[in-house]
Amino acid sequence: MAIRHEVRKGGRSVYPLSSICRSLNQTERYFVLVIVFLLLYSAILGEAPSEPIQIGSSTASHIKVTVPELAKTTTVTDSFLSLTDVSSAENEDSNLLLENMYPQFSELTEEVERIAKDVTFPSDRDLQVIFLGLKNRPLWFFSPRKHGYEAHKFNTRTLARFENLGFMFSRMKSNAGYYQAFDSWVCLLKYYCFDKATYKLLESAKGNTNRIFGSKEIWSTKLSYCSTLRESLRATTEEGREWIGSFTFMCWILPTNFAALEADIASSNGKYIVKPAAAQAGEGIYLHDVSTMGLKGLKGRVMRLNPAVVQPYLSNPLLINKKKWDMRIYVTVTSVVPLRAYMHSKGFIRFAYQNYSNDEESRTQKSNFLTNLSVNNKLADTNDLTWVFSELREYLGDKAAFVFSQIDTALARMLLTSEKGFRKFYDTKVSTNFSCVNCYQNLGIDVILDDNLTPYIIEINGNPTFNFKAEKLNDEVSQLHEDTVRMLYNNVNIFKDSSGKNDLEIAAELMQDLSAIATKDDNEFKWLTHDQISYLVRSRREQQEMGGFRRIYPQARYCEEDVDENQWIAFMKFLRFSEARLRFHNLLGRLEKVRVQRCLRDDIQCSSEIPDKCNLKYKGESICNIV
Repeated sequence: MAIRHEVRKGGRSVYPLSSICRSLNQTERYFVLVIVFLLLYSAILGEAPSEPIQIGSSTASHIKVTVPELAKTTTVTDSFLSLTDVSSAENEDSNLLLENMYPQFSELTEEVERIAKDVTFPSDRDLQVIFLGLKNRPLWFFSPRKHGYEAHKFNTRTLARFENLGFMFSRMKSNAGYYQAFDSWVCLLKYYCFDKATYKLLESAKGNTNRIFGSKEIWSTKLSYCSTLRESLRATTEEGREWIGSFTFMCWILPTNFAALEADIASSNGKYIVKPAAAQAGEGIYLHDVSTMGLKGLKGRVMRLNPAVVQPYLSNPLLINKKKWDMRIYVTVTSVVPLRAYMHSKGFIRFAYQNYSNDEESRTQKSNFLTNLSVNNKLADTNDLTWVFSELREYLGDKAAFVFSQIDTALARMLLTSEKGFRKFYDTKVSTNFSCVNCYQNLGIDVILDDNLTPYIIEINGNPTFNFKAEKLNDEVSQLHEDTVRMLYNNVNIFKDSSGKNDLEIAAELMQDLSAIATKDDNEFKWLTHDQISYLVRSRREQQEMGGFRRIYPQARYCEEDVDENQWIAFMKFLRFSEARLRFHNLLGRLEKVRVQRCLRDDIQCSSEIPDKCNLKYKGESICNIV
């Protein structure tokens, strides 16, 4: 076929339609007319092509879905909707695809897509991390944290050291553009590397920082932990004391709460453990037996400490090989308003050096009642004073599932107690729309069991030790850091072995789960706020690569008549959560149930609590059979 006519316009060759038609022979003209006729016929009838439509390029693996099949995936009674791969889709095509799948949630779908895009890390470049410290202070556990990023090949591992905090804060604000370019800020100080203005500035960035603003004031010191408990759970009421006693120990800050402690001592006449507020590594801690020493002696010693935290001393601890022990549990909190938290499967237990004794003489020997490694390392090797969790599970046998599930609940209740405290702190210190959404923190939480296998939280460490004399413990925390980085930065193409997904896939999967659980009462989820949708998207992103983590809040609602769920509602109502927050809690539990169902069905997206839950019974049947 030769084209005889050519017109030059602006340096380009343009071929008039009349010239093209005249250049065709009779057979070619007939062929073009047939094609035009078929196209017009298809447009008039509005028929969809019968061949599968492939989304994206042919270079990747894709699931092909025909247009009529899309309507089937909107059935809300089916808990498991087939996943559609949109990893290489053009935005316009993908948006249309989701709208076709979920027409009843068109507004929600649009918002989910937009937020998913905002919170997804770029996949077209290497991620960058910056470590922040002060020149005149030790670099708190720099190497273990650095190794977590090195394992995932972050591009930049810069160590920025400043003269003082004021200089650090001013440099952050004056060079906001430079620091906002980083995807991760790792603070090497004990508490904060940012002031409230810098935290607010970073709120609009995608990167994460490893310090939750307000943690020092809410739960990571002895004083703040006790203060939050007493205020949130109204410790002066009988019901409040019962809730506190269900997962931790009652506490008093002296001398402020001395009158309340005096009233408690009058009814118990037992032992109390006294902890100086500013002390660390077991320094200054002692036992006070009211039955032999009286209240006056306690008051005199405490007044000299000023301030101090006092707790009842557990009289019936579970012993292993005649020794007292407690657990160091690592919990990663990725949201505080609302709460979202994970417990890691790696951790260890610490033994006291001496065999446990409850007599009067033993109360003066710290190596009998304290498990701190800093105390007992002077008497024995760390390897002999510790077990890792795998050894503890082997010792507990078939009771391990029950113990760790109980610990999940205790940890979640403690952290949930702080949610309103964080909200109040942010409202007064920063702004009413600040939630520290870019913040996360690895906590070291100490837990002890009584001889009935009931767990009690002792305290929360906001900056736990990550350097140990025993390599087996260093291996445990190394896995914690690697899994933390992977969970927070699991975008597609960042890690070669990652199963992470892009923003459109995250949006599609979240919409699938929401449509699967939707009821008339949900009113098409029009009640969800922007912050709640953002929470759901970030939660969905994190669960792609949970590694050794198990989610402790939100937890799945396994049964419609689940007693534990009823207790959760009662607990949250006592905390005076709003009806909107309770409604969101209910939604989170239902979404978690879908995740568990998918895990049990396909053995995907699993987290470490699933085997434990499957070993538990509800009305004589395995929970896994119920869900």
